[in-house]
Amino acid sequence: MTLRPGRLPFQVQVVQTPDFVTAHAGLPLVIEAFRVLGLHAAAQQLLGFKQRVRGYSDATFLETLVALRAVGGECVDDVRILHADGGLRSLWGRKALPAAETLRCFLNRFHDPTVLEARVEHTAFIPRESAGLKALGAIQRRLLEAIQRRSPKTR
Repeated sequence: MTLRPGRLPFQVQVVQTPDFVTAHAGLPLVIEAFRVLGLHAAAQQLLGFKQRVRGYSDATFLETLVALRAVGGECVDDVRILHADGGLRSLWGRKALPAAETLRCFLNRFHDPTVLEARVEHTAFIPRESAGLKALGAIQRRLLEAIQRRSPKTR
């Protein structure tokens, strides 16, 4: 192929459906890394928020939030970016993703109002970690352990 100045070496293909095109082609690698590093399994094992059989799993919620951050999402309402990308959902293997309000409910499970009971008014206060935040910390430790096993570093 001979390159002409000012032209990039790509071809445009017309497709009949947007389910085969994505502007986030690198995101499936982030999701695959999430799973390969054991975070999907760790979220299922450690979070324990899910009570019913139906609905999204804790791992799906966490995976969606990681994906949302990877595409530059700044709030749960930005999940519409992922919802609108049929090609990404095809690569991801998801027909549906949690809605913004569902993600918000998941995040609220990390809040424990009882940790504020020890607070004294007009003083500095650092609340203890909720059970959900402790589980999230354990998931992060598993991530660091998996990375360290693959590429050991001493500092």
